[in-house]
Amino acid sequence: MLLKFFGFLFTFSLIYFLMHYYVYFRITRDFGLKANFLLRGILLMGAFLFLLGEFLIKRSSSLFTRIVYFVGSTWFGIILTVITFLLLSEIPRLFLKANSSVITLIALSISGIVCIYSLFNTLRAPVLKKVQIEYKNLPSQLDGFKIVHLSDLHLSSAKSLKWLDEIVERVNTLSPNLICITGDLIDADILKSEEFHNILKNLKASHGVFAVSGNHEIYAGMGIFQKVAEQSGIRILKNETVLLSDHLEIAGIDWGFEDTEKIFPQKKRKFRIFLSHSPEIFEKVYSLIDLQLSGHTHAGQIFPMEVLIGFFSRYPYGLYKKEDTYIYTTSGTGLWGPPMRFFSKCEVVEIVLKEKNFI
Repeated sequence: MLLKFFGFLFTFSLIYFLMHYYVYFRITRDFGLKANFLLRGILLMGAFLFLLGEFLIKRSSSLFTRIVYFVGSTWFGIILTVITFLLLSEIPRLFLKANSSVITLIALSISGIVCIYSLFNTLRAPVLKKVQIEYKNLPSQLDGFKIVHLSDLHLSSAKSLKWLDEIVERVNTLSPNLICITGDLIDADILKSEEFHNILKNLKASHGVFAVSGNHEIYAGMGIFQKVAEQSGIRILKNETVLLSDHLEIAGIDWGFEDTEKIFPQKKRKFRIFLSHSPEIFEKVYSLIDLQLSGHTHAGQIFPMEVLIGFFSRYPYGLYKKEDTYIYTTSGTGLWGPPMRFFSKCEVVEIVLKEKNFI
């Protein structure tokens, strides 16, 4: 697992710096700039700040760290947007005789508009997404059962306590029967700050608050995740099924765990909710469950990933059905990295189970 992580880190860093080189190459070539040291310095500084911010945020909660993280992560979103439109502008360059500098200027202008809108779009509070799911054989005791689905909060010192407190307060006003957190609750060691625990422990649901790990719990440390959950009154489901009532059970899987037979040792006898950070496991378990809740995809979050995510995930965002089983993949309550969304929005999901009426 560790070797795989470092392999990914090396590959990502290589591609990341090549992206910056391409931006530098296009701008200097198309605008006739020779060895522009100012542009080179800006690009290198931006690239460095993103990597430094990701390193520091997992180890420090200082104001300096938060500033570096915000600037660096914003830069990452900007450079990804810029390179997208520069690459797209290569197409008209092949067919139009227009001046290269004009095409590049248009691409940069569009990038600027997209970035500005994406930044302002994340200033809004998470939207409340209401989803009603009908089952033909739903036990009458579960008719109207309300689940609040949270995911990908990515808590660290970069996250506002006020933002988290408003989310918890909003969730509680919905009076849920069950609260489910499908991974990436934390992005760093937040044990030193009691405020996070004090806010999270205010989450209230008649059947409890449950969570599973995501990939960022692995990066931050599973031990830290377990302590955060323990101090916040959140029950972590570790590859297990738990009975909640005579008619309901909930199961959850750790990030990277694949042996689903250990999670579901017997055939489904009660209504079964399954929590998995990644939605892709749905293909293996849909016949054993009634409802899967997932996150991880962020619905792409940053342009152009919001458009491309459907090519990488079978269940990128929203409600899907296979036979009599449903899966809901949320866009996430929070954000990773760049405080930017273009098409997508952060959301709190309210899911209500209903007995299907055939009349």
